[in-house]
Amino acid sequence: MMRYWIIVVILGMLWKIQVFGAETDVVINEVFADPPSGDRGDANRDGVRHTSEDEFVEILNTGLDTISIGGWQLSDRKPGSKGPFTFPPNTRIAPGEYIVLFGGGDTTKIKSEFEGKVFVDDGNIGGGLSNSGDAVFLIKTAGDTIARAEWGSAGGKDQSLVRYPEGTGRWVLHSADPGRGLFSPGKPRSLFDKLESLPEYLDMIEGESVSLIPAIYSYETGETRRIEDEVLWVSWDTTIARIEQGNKVVAVRAGETEVGFFWRGRESLHTYLRVLEKEKPALVISEVYPNPAWGDAGDTNGDGVRHTYQDEFVEVANLSENPIDIGGYFLGDDDASADRLFRFPDNTVLDTQAVVVLFGGGEVPVSDRIFADDGRIGDGLSNWSDTVQLLAPDSSTVVASMVYERSTRGVSYARNEDGYYLLHNEIYKEDSTSVGHLRPGDDLVAPEVLAEVLTIPDGIAFSEILMLPEQVDANNDGVVDRHADAFVELTNRYARPERMDAWR
Repeated sequence: MMRYWIIVVILGMLWKIQVFGAETDVVINEVFADPPSGDRGDANRDGVRHTSEDEFVEILNTGLDTISIGGWQLSDRKPGSKGPFTFPPNTRIAPGEYIVLFGGGDTTKIKSEFEGKVFVDDGNIGGGLSNSGDAVFLIKTAGDTIARAEWGSAGGKDQSLVRYPEGTGRWVLHSADPGRGLFSPGKPRSLFDKLESLPEYLDMIEGESVSLIPAIYSYETGETRRIEDEVLWVSWDTTIARIEQGNKVVAVRAGETEVGFFWRGRESLHTYLRVLEKEKPALVISEVYPNPAWGDAGDTNGDGVRHTYQDEFVEVANLSENPIDIGGYFLGDDDASADRLFRFPDNTVLDTQAVVVLFGGGEVPVSDRIFADDGRIGDGLSNWSDTVQLLAPDSSTVVASMVYERSTRGVSYARNEDGYYLLHNEIYKEDSTSVGHLRPGDDLVAPEVLAEVLTIPDGIAFSEILMLPEQVDANNDGVVDRHADAFVELTNRYARPERMDAWR
């Protein structure tokens, strides 16, 4: 029998806790203690602005159950205040429903102005709500305080105090962003539509671009729509991301920044942008020379003859940390079919931080770093515009490419450190070309010459070859000559002298 009563008591306690929990879902959501002067202060809409009659307290049921509040009381805490307001019997508040108590006024007119449940006190809520600091209490029939709201000087700002978010948040001034208006008895606080730059978060790679969306979110409908009007986009760090063509954002360098827009004098929420470092490509087209200079200066391949097509060249660089076998790769422009492109011989290994050069043709001393096509590179590089491609052995996969427009005679296109192609003298002011050399724009240390080490069985090695001197007086005779200053250096790796009188 004892066990039975314990169970009953425990179940009863659980039931009481559940009901009390539902009752505490009824909260004080808005308090209006300082009606502004003039018509703006006529909160109860009875046609008369009154210091205490237009004051109000709003309660809200934030729960899922309908609660009976008949007999519950609302009042302030002033000493000597008159009796609290008591809600009539059978007053119920449904989930999500608002109930408002005004200090006083024309009851008939007030109730005709509001759709929800509205009650009117006898001229004051308690002793009247103080602008400089007060508190109101919602007390159930048994004397338990269900909800309370307390404020200080913020109550005297000619507007109400309201919870944000509704029913659960902290107390804020009614007009605080994103709110609008001075009060909103019996309904949710009116909010300004929210301007959003979409997406909210975005990761990009250096050099990428994306178009952001200017949008407006309606708090009242919960809908988001695109803004079709013109807006002003702004990047908070243009060294990381810059704005182009309206809403187009270009990732400049690795880092984090924010992008947003202004519309009708209002600023949007920002897109938080993270730019990631671009992965360095292994093989790149590092230089293209489509328009040889006139005269001897245009004899780029050093065969003694200046030729429109044969002195054109394309340079490919290996930027990776490992040698790459480019045997079977194709090189040329995109106008030519695969059978007209240059094919690198099998087992052509391009060392790390090294280049290989393809000339259009001519009597060029071919090695595994210097090659000559059959007279033209592809269809011949156009002086106006063209696309140069390095293709994988399947002749369709593009490994590297570059596009140029309107070439300048005697000046090549070079790849800068950001991977963009510019006229060579726009990057390196003193040089119009740098055939066979890796430049600082490739993020690599540029070798001074085309070096090659080819060990032969008897221990003699080619240790250095200068095939294409560029303003270098290699033989120190006081004269720069692209033919006379070319040289080959041999190294004896044996510990003994080696006779070379029969070599050539």
